Amino acid sequence: MKILFLTLLLSFAVTSYAQIRFEPGYLVDNSGIKTECFIRNIDWKDNPSEIEYKTTLGSKSTKASISEISAFQIMNGPEYHRFDVKIDYSDNSLNNLNHRRNPEFKQQTVFLLLLVTGEAKLYSYEKANTLCYFFSTNEHEIPEQLIFKEFLNEDGSIGQNNHFKQQLFNSMKSEMLFSKDFANLDYDKQSLINLFMKFNGVHADSVRTAGEVKVAGKFCLKPSIGIALSKLTLGNTLGRTYDLGKGSNMVIGIEAEYILPINKNKWAVFVAPNYQRYQYNLNTDNILTSRSADYRFISIPAGVRHYLFLTNKSVFSVNAGYAFVSNMDSFIKIGTYEVQVTNSSQPFVGAGYSYRKIGAEFRYNFKRDFVKTMGWISSYSSAEITLQYRFL
Repeated sequence: MKILFLTLLLSFAVTSYAQIRFEPGYLVDNSGIKTECFIRNIDWKDNPSEIEYKTTLGSKSTKASISEISAFQIMNGPEYHRFDVKIDYSDNSLNNLNHRRNPEFKQQTVFLLLLVTGEAKLYSYEKANTLCYFFSTNEHEIPEQLIFKEFLNEDGSIGQNNHFKQQLFNSMKSEMLFSKDFANLDYDKQSLINLFMKFNGVHADSVRTAGEVKVAGKFCLKPSIGIALSKLTLGNTLGRTYDLGKGSNMVIGIEAEYILPINKNKWAVFVAPNYQRYQYNLNTDNILTSRSADYRFISIPAGVRHYLFLTNKSVFSVNAGYAFVSNMDSFIKIGTYEVQVTNSSQPFVGAGYSYRKIGAEFRYNFKRDFVKTMGWISSYSSAEITLQYRFL
């Protein structure tokens, strides 16, 4: 089973990498020459420092660092521009606040993500726990960071440096913008985009919103039914092992899945509670050698799934996680002796295929021990095949 587990992990890594597709776009080199190409779109969370691209889909890929290209864009997707800027990496998370009100700038060469273009441009930069915004106007082509910083006052309360409001008020003069537009402005992406769009709508014939095309997360429910092929053995400290059979049992459950709004909806988390009952009975002429098991339980697998889109309607997936198993009045008898059963847990790996709303999934549940009687140990493993229907 270790070999199976490692094989699945390797397949998962290889197929995950392969599914990040090269998409049409362009890059601009240091001489200002624009080259049409195909760029590997990995839906960057943090602003990248390099890209991988191909001149044709059939050619070998090449990596280009930030020192080699001044801009790049994926068609209908993110557009990045290289700038040498002063940037404050302050972490505004509550546990990392300090008493310094003013930003601490570092000179850095970075790719900034273009969010709004026009007379006034809005950019964003994200790295680890830092998320900040930059702006530029026709008069100032090098973007300037919009300053927002939270800090601790002497009394322990949280203060805010909202200098970004004054920065924008000084730079964005328009008959369509009023003092309250700046005074009530929040330091978040959508609020800033709305302000820049309002300003550019007056001063530009055409205004477009740039940046990545974000996809929303999605919640799904999937009732499922299937069969599990299970194996149960029991042993004790005397060195005796009892075979309690290999058999099949029904699997009935429902899966709740949340498809994450990252990497083009290729990642999801899920929980899939299901009910199962495994039965075994061996009657012999001698009651002392008879064996029986009635193992009823609710399994609650929770894990991570990665989707690999074959077409818009056809999808392959791989998943892995951990299952928590709750016992339901089960028993195991060896002769006249009853072994007590308790709750347990186990890791699992799986793979699935779906077409439109109908899917099938294979899952292997690694061995687990579910007896609590001292001196006894059990080994229960199973392989499941289930059919699912997605109705949300």
